[in-house]
Amino acid sequence: MNIDALASLGWVRITADDEELYQYYYDKSADQLSYENNWAFVCQESRFFGIRYHHSGLLLTAVLKYDASPFLFVFPPLCADNISVNEISKITRRLKVSAETRVILRKLPDWLFSLVMNSGMFVQVMPDVFHHPRDCPEDIKPQVIINVGPSLACAAARFARIRNHIRHFRQVYTPKVKDLSYDLVEDVVTLVERWNLERNEQWRRKLDTDIVSMSVDTAAYVVFARTFAGRIDKQRYFAKVVYVNGIASGFIFVGRTARHSAALYSSISLTSFRGSAEYLLQEVLAELVTADITLLNLGGAETDGLFRFKAKFDVSALRQSYDAELL
Repeated sequence: MNIDALASLGWVRITADDEELYQYYYDKSADQLSYENNWAFVCQESRFFGIRYHHSGLLLTAVLKYDASPFLFVFPPLCADNISVNEISKITRRLKVSAETRVILRKLPDWLFSLVMNSGMFVQVMPDVFHHPRDCPEDIKPQVIINVGPSLACAAARFARIRNHIRHFRQVYTPKVKDLSYDLVEDVVTLVERWNLERNEQWRRKLDTDIVSMSVDTAAYVVFARTFAGRIDKQRYFAKVVYVNGIASGFIFVGRTARHSAALYSSISLTSFRGSAEYLLQEVLAELVTADITLLNLGGAETDGLFRFKAKFDVSALRQSYDAELL
């Protein structure tokens, strides 16, 4: 991709120095539940290639998922004023021509998707259009927003299974939990590798083949440990590593998205430890309560199983997310 040609259109590579710029727009956002309103999201999505366009109160982010991808993904605009679909169309059309690729608006919430589709300049793109795992949307199933306090308490009878899982994990494995720090980064890296191998083996058995089409990009999770290890302040960033017999078995990372809301950007646990995922979430929910965060966006899901796991907590809302392609 010719970065010089993109620069002539106002698109520049995203760097660590852009965090303050993004935070300025996050602070102005009226969307309290936006999964995208944290620098951690940008770091994860731009880990391979990310560019931004900033002009006249409009900030756009575009990412390429891997070198041979036929798609550039543009995330919902961050704006100081009202969103102009016509302006976004003009900017992304020039981007499409210069980059010689297909341009997809990704993670559009209902209200913005309606504006985009009513403009007549975009068409909805369904998940089956994408064949490479890195291009596939994470939000095939809706994002699940949970109430932090009630999910932490899990007092109702319908949460009995969650309580049983957590009790089992505590009693059988006697876990130790640590806040993410620099000296734990390599433990997280090793955990992510083990988790990916475990996941691949599960898919191999399911598909009865050695070809694992659902293999994940481990850098998508390692980036949080490497980038934010020294920034876990329990106000904007929250991260825990859980150990069983001295070995990391789970990692969770959460970032604040608004005054009373946050988003879950990573939660991985080895499935051989039943109850680890529920236990890990409870550990971070306790810190969110202390930080006066009442809503947590758990993100979307690629599978029914992952969606069911997220939806078994105290759900406040389900938020559908859409892809649309510039015509």
